[in-house]
Amino acid sequence: MVNALNLPTQLRGRHGDPHQRVQGVVDQVLEGTDRPRVLEAGCGSLSRVNLPNQRVLVGIDIEQRQLDRNTSLDEKILGDLQTMATPVSGYDLVLCWDVIEHLPSPMQALERMTAALNPGGGLVLAFPHLWSLKGLLTKFTPYFVHALFYRYIVGDKRRSDEWDQFPTFFRASIAPARLRAWAAQHGLEVAYDEIYEGPVQTALRSRNRLLDTSFAALGAASRVMSFGRLDLGLSDCVLVLRRPSFTAGV
Repeated sequence: MVNALNLPTQLRGRHGDPHQRVQGVVDQVLEGTDRPRVLEAGCGSLSRVNLPNQRVLVGIDIEQRQLDRNTSLDEKILGDLQTMATPVSGYDLVLCWDVIEHLPSPMQALERMTAALNPGGGLVLAFPHLWSLKGLLTKFTPYFVHALFYRYIVGDKRRSDEWDQFPTFFRASIAPARLRAWAAQHGLEVAYDEIYEGPVQTALRSRNRLLDTSFAALGAASRVMSFGRLDLGLSDCVLVLRRPSFTAGV
């Protein structure tokens, strides 16, 4: 099935790094927009997509440290995505990458982010897939376990005050199927939807043959047992929602 962007609305499987595909969607969302206004929601220190040189880039983050690290921003807002005041519209693109799983009230943040979109604007959401081994372990293990994993397994040797690791709430409301249903209820188009194997898991599999074999077996077993509806080996999701550019009947 394809949508108005002439792109597949849902991909499932090991298709490699999705950034190039997401970039294509972003380019089409912003096509023809003069000096687009972009919101980095939970901005961190860098953007995950390439943006036009002539753009206004606004970042909002709950930590001043994160805002200070991001040198690409034209405007900086210290605030909480779940309670921020937003205009009825105003942004052509909202980027929210690896953020919503860390929010105790993610749907409040989604309400605000989508309300901030101009007609035709897009919201890019990237987050771990809840119904995966990574997602389930992330949800049901405490933060210190996550910190130990990134320190000693992934090899992140940065000081703790430089980390991008945060406590994870991982509400069930951000499971992909629930988000798609929420989008439909709110009149939003699903411009792009992919479930894939994330870079951390891919890197670990490439380093260790036993891990590679184990993840392959886990994925195969979960597909068989769920009749193809579930793959516990696919660890991450990216979903692009788009506000319609016109109102039906007008």
